[in-house]
Amino acid sequence: MNRYPQTVGRPYYLPPGPPEHVQNQAKLLQDRRDPDGAMAVHKRAERLCRKLGNKEGLSYSLGSQALILQRRGDLDRAMALHKEAENLYGELGNRDGVVVSLQNQAKILQERGDLDGAMSLHKDAEHLCRELRNNDGLSYSLSSQALIFQDRGDLDSATDLHKAAQHLYRELGNRDGVALSLRNQAKLLQERRDLGRALELLALIFFALRAEAQQLNFVPFNSSSIYRLGEKARWTVSPAQGEAAPVTKYTYEIKKNNLDRINSGTLCFVSGRATIEATLEEPAMLYVTVSAEGATPASAVHLGAAIAPAQLRPSVPRPADFDSFWDSKLQALSLIPLNPVATPVATREDVELLRIQVDGWGSRAHGYLAKPAKQGKFPALVIFQYAGVYALRPSTVINPATEGWLAFDVVSHDLPPEQAVGASCNYEAIGNTNRETSYFLKMYLRDARALDYITSHPDWDGKTLVLMGTCMGGQQALVSAGLCPQVTAVIANQPSGADCNGDLHGRKAGYPYWPSHDPKVMETALYFDIVNFAPRIKAPVLASIGFIDTTSPPVGIWTVLNQIPGPKEVVTMIELDHTSRTPEKRGAFRSRAAEVLDILLHGGQFRPNQ
Repeated sequence: MNRYPQTVGRPYYLPPGPPEHVQNQAKLLQDRRDPDGAMAVHKRAERLCRKLGNKEGLSYSLGSQALILQRRGDLDRAMALHKEAENLYGELGNRDGVVVSLQNQAKILQERGDLDGAMSLHKDAEHLCRELRNNDGLSYSLSSQALIFQDRGDLDSATDLHKAAQHLYRELGNRDGVALSLRNQAKLLQERRDLGRALELLALIFFALRAEAQQLNFVPFNSSSIYRLGEKARWTVSPAQGEAAPVTKYTYEIKKNNLDRINSGTLCFVSGRATIEATLEEPAMLYVTVSAEGATPASAVHLGAAIAPAQLRPSVPRPADFDSFWDSKLQALSLIPLNPVATPVATREDVELLRIQVDGWGSRAHGYLAKPAKQGKFPALVIFQYAGVYALRPSTVINPATEGWLAFDVVSHDLPPEQAVGASCNYEAIGNTNRETSYFLKMYLRDARALDYITSHPDWDGKTLVLMGTCMGGQQALVSAGLCPQVTAVIANQPSGADCNGDLHGRKAGYPYWPSHDPKVMETALYFDIVNFAPRIKAPVLASIGFIDTTSPPVGIWTVLNQIPGPKEVVTMIELDHTSRTPEKRGAFRSRAAEVLDILLHGGQFRPNQ
């Protein structure tokens, strides 16, 4: 039984940008259930497009033929046509078309049972969809990946992806998608023999959708959602325009730093409006959850606000020997020769792409390096990766290299960049009771070694060294800036790894979620917490904060920034959960980061807005 069509929308995506006359003829024949006639029309169009050099029309004809062959079960020919269409879309710069082709190829691989190949293509499509803010395509890719994980028995990963897809479907207003994601989650609970929760989830699907059918608007009293000590943080709640006051009962809960509950209640719509409010006399973040009666927890709305965030301080003191510990490790690292191995990788003509390996302290650093295919000295851009074990995409460095960067994408693990397996999925827990055995010790030193390599590269301009990353990548970027004084700018998108002892001090900690009940783990965490690297950072920093992020909690990021002695700029996004869950809410940071990169690329200096 083929489980993979259980994703929302068309099981086969239609390619974008068709010639209108061909589309109409083919559609008419398809409506008449005449696939042979439709194929003949597309073949005639293909021949004409090839003769005229019309790549847009050709890509559409090829993709349409591939879909007909795919439905007939002629998967080899369908795959070949989808690949040719993908290449054409790439040449045209039509990245939405590339997404469609990748997803259709992935579906063929799934039908053949090649789950690894399908997963790789879905990941490529996912990355493109995130860049394009194509939530329709993204929800499809996430749902498909979830079902592959489910088939492999990795129920935790499947659940996480189904939840992420559910959130996107809700953002799109796709109620069928929401219902299907909930049913898939219920099926996972059944596979875990948690029948009670599965039945509860299935029973609540109707109520969740009914509650979501009536949308509420939440408007903060202060548009920045940043308040002074003792100032009342407040939201006005109202039905969507044109709707009456809701008949569903809504409750809310307010937590300080997403840990201690400080207020709760029921929304009371007087004159069609309700309010949520709280007052604090100490620096903190407020995390609000609004739930509809009878709805699932996943359907809740989250709000965030900051109370005097510039006054936030570390929850525990910095170890007295923190600097001496890391200085000794850097000294030991400096005694090890780089022994670089650079292997050329085929790519576009205007870029040189290399697979890099350099020796480090007990492990090797790896990555992809790209530079313009011409003589010259170039500014360096080093990119660190978010959490997980996966193959890197060469396009991550190829694209900035076409702009003029010497770009280096660093693997977080001791693995070749094209390799997607070989490190534990629970690597963050390895050796976490001792600073000498923590997995993050070698990770951070590999990052430092990557900077040793890039700063010794003959094509570096010797001036500009920019570090950037998201989540664990932002964490590594800030740590590396604290270890390498040559860094000239840091761009950290919702960095993780901050305030790891927070659970013991009234602050809900995020990734890497080190267990707070183990004193040895908490002591070890202090040597890898970015809060304690912050005083060493001299380069200007651009950082983003999502006010409702639970993976990279905002209270920790504020604390980090407050400890950085150099100039810094924070982009606050009050509706942003973690970037992988609500990527459509991070537009302010994306645009500001692009501005900063452009300034640095052209020899300017990043001067943070204070």
